[in-house]
Amino acid sequence: MKTTRTCLPFELVAEILSWLPAKCLLKFMCVSKTWLRLLKTDSHFINLHLHHSIQANHSSILLLRKHDDTEMIQYYHAEAETENTSKAIELELPLTSSSYYLVGIRNGLICLTKKDYSDLCIWNPLTKEHITIPCPPFIPSHFRSRIANLHFGFGFIQGTNEYKVIRIVSSCYDDINARKDYHSLVSVYTLGGIGSWRDLDDVSYYFGRPSAPLVNGSLHWLVFGETKMDWGYYNVIVSFDIKDEVFQELPWPKGVNRFKECTHKEIVELGGVLWYVRCWYGKEAVAWVMKDYGVDGSWTKLYRVESPGICGEFSWLKPLGVANSGEIVLAKDGRKLMMFNPQTNSITKLNEFGFQDADGCMGFRASCPLHLADVLSYYD
Repeated sequence: MKTTRTCLPFELVAEILSWLPAKCLLKFMCVSKTWLRLLKTDSHFINLHLHHSIQANHSSILLLRKHDDTEMIQYYHAEAETENTSKAIELELPLTSSSYYLVGIRNGLICLTKKDYSDLCIWNPLTKEHITIPCPPFIPSHFRSRIANLHFGFGFIQGTNEYKVIRIVSSCYDDINARKDYHSLVSVYTLGGIGSWRDLDDVSYYFGRPSAPLVNGSLHWLVFGETKMDWGYYNVIVSFDIKDEVFQELPWPKGVNRFKECTHKEIVELGGVLWYVRCWYGKEAVAWVMKDYGVDGSWTKLYRVESPGICGEFSWLKPLGVANSGEIVLAKDGRKLMMFNPQTNSITKLNEFGFQDADGCMGFRASCPLHLADVLSYYD
């Protein structure tokens, strides 16, 4: 009896492949020239795969940074799930120098900057591909102050699959009334665009915190804003719309003092929403969540942890990720990792990563385009 070979329509094959992890697809490029063209050059498939990858991936991944005895910086990654916590795996960085900082992670792509801010690196740890972006001089010539602070943001527009890097140089000087005068230059680099930085209108904020979480299509910073009061500044949460490239101030949590100093304050993104975290001089850590984005009065207090208490003494606690169980991964003083259950107000130490502490930690969702060339080809 003859057997009949039935071939699936190629459109159905492409749909099935679009749901597979990128690591599997890298192996399938050797199946045939047709599959190779699909996986490497078909923009529709690339967009579909990235969309499915973002939809399907719900696990939080930790990026851990650690110094060794020779002062070399090492990066590790591990899943942040109590039921499936993996050993931390060292990543092979594409840069020869150890002097670099983490800017951000979008869809698995990691953005790094050199210590002297001369270059940026966009790196795909899955395929080990990377590109280098030269940066403008640190301090612009028109700045009145020669002392400045520099921060970056790494953003993604899901509707257009567009990646942008935001560069902000902030300066601060006292005016004739001894009040603070803030001035920041904002520049944008579009991956796959014209290949150069574009300057936007300057803004009157001082960007002092490096984190720039992406929520609702906008990057966010906790900044200092100018005030006519004697102390000269107040805390503001600003958003930068990646698509329209405009800044906007967001509502402040009600009942929270904008002027009160604390050990640590930061805004982060967890579970697709904006968090505001504040720690008071080793006494307590409090986190608020913006349940309805941009809506005044939508900030809700999520937890309050005292020091010393369930996790011992600390200067500050930073949330890194939310596990599927609802537990929150915390970094104690930037080093000790632990899982916090807000329902039972209990702590579980995370020792399964292979080491108990790190010099720096960052949480993100794991989804990644197949190739950096895919990112650039969107605009060819």
